Amino acid sequence: MRLLSEFTAEQWGMVTSRQAGDLDVDGVTLLRLERAGYVDRVRRGVYAATTAAVTEARAEQAAWLALNAADAAWRRPPLDPDGGVLSHQSAARLHGLGELVNDRIAMTVPRRRTSRDPDLWFKTARLSDSDVVVLDGLPVTTALRTICDLLDQHLDGSHLAMIIRDAVEANLVRLDVLAERIGPHALRYGVRRPGDGEALLDRLLAEIGTTTAQLAHRPSPPRASAALWWAVNHQAPGTLQGLRGLLHDLGLGAESGSVVAKGLRFAAGHEAGHDVDHDIAAAEDPRWLPRLAEEQGEDQVQGDRRPRW
Repeated sequence: MRLLSEFTAEQWGMVTSRQAGDLDVDGVTLLRLERAGYVDRVRRGVYAATTAAVTEARAEQAAWLALNAADAAWRRPPLDPDGGVLSHQSAARLHGLGELVNDRIAMTVPRRRTSRDPDLWFKTARLSDSDVVVLDGLPVTTALRTICDLLDQHLDGSHLAMIIRDAVEANLVRLDVLAERIGPHALRYGVRRPGDGEALLDRLLAEIGTTTAQLAHRPSPPRASAALWWAVNHQAPGTLQGLRGLLHDLGLGAESGSVVAKGLRFAAGHEAGHDVDHDIAAAEDPRWLPRLAEEQGEDQVQGDRRPRW
């Protein structure tokens, strides 16, 4: 296990059989370690230390590692020519958008790939740097690119509308940019004017009883919420203790509302065995703590961690 820790320490507690082989830990040894309770087999060719925290993204992490099984995760660029980027329904789930049922892990790859694993789905396409964001070490298509990919798949309009609403409310996409990018899909979704992204956006949002005007004029999220959401997505704290420490570093004593609930849920994924139901119930209770956006001056959001909107 000491030899394997070279990889497991930086790969969410996981190692591929190919990486283990490069350390002279062969398949027979991995099997013995599994039987002895030191590792678990996550998927074909990928093992995890039993002491590693199990996150909600473990399936995607293991699938991404297996795609380029020889290279260490920290050496791979986001646009790895021998790997892939989590996309489509998988990207929506990792961003916390919508309520899609994911029966397969979707990845966009730069060249045609096949797999014997029925839970993998590949889309061959060229992505640009602006199409990808790294979430907790995983390359994932941005919310904007994800929405465009799902439109290209002709996903059900109501599901798309929920994803769009969630992305806008989380400040992951701008309505004007989105309307411009989705125009090519207008005819496919029944909009009579080709290329009219604004009309398509209105049509989609109408399916969930809202409009672009309502989204555009929604109350601005408190600065505390915006800072926490940004931090959870871009500087994952890793543990509940880290999340609370991060709040302190941001100059925020505490927070209320669904954003901190998402933060607690995310952090709990890195802290095995922690039950956050009570914390989340409290976070979603508006009486829990006063809203801090009105109390915290901008100069209290300290250092380089302050989000630039």
